[in-house]
Amino acid sequence: MKNNIHLWNIEHPYYCSEGNYFNNECHIEYDNFQSFINEWSDADEDYNLLFRFDWEENTLKLYYMMQRKAFNKSIYITVNQNDEPLIYAFLEQKYTHLQSLWTPFSSNNIKINADSKLYLEDKIKMHQMAIDNLNIKKQELEKLLAEFPKDG
Repeated sequence: MKNNIHLWNIEHPYYCSEGNYFNNECHIEYDNFQSFINEWSDADEDYNLLFRFDWEENTLKLYYMMQRKAFNKSIYITVNQNDEPLIYAFLEQKYTHLQSLWTPFSSNNIKINADSKLYLEDKIKMHQMAIDNLNIKKQELEKLLAEFPKDG
């Protein structure tokens, strides 16, 4: 638990529906967190992208996007407050992966390949040129301002 906020105290805006609107076979339930982990611990994080969780009473609700099949799936797991450390570690790993998909917007765990590095170096150069141009403009404006008589 981080920031002294328990997972069951988080209220996300809006909600996510159980299952899939177009397919009735997209919802799974587990009696406990360990049963879920036994089946899903080796699930590929890209093919099975966890995009949301909710903890309501004694149910952990996980919502996945099955990216290669282009459909979502919900998983409801019966849990209790003692499961929180394991669940937190599981969710933190999924959150880290989700952030990596939003590079360059996410500052955490950015993996930069050679092309990305060149792109970022070019962006830095462009920004530096813009800053230099602004400094030149600033100096020109300060020079013009200095030519005005001072009120006194």
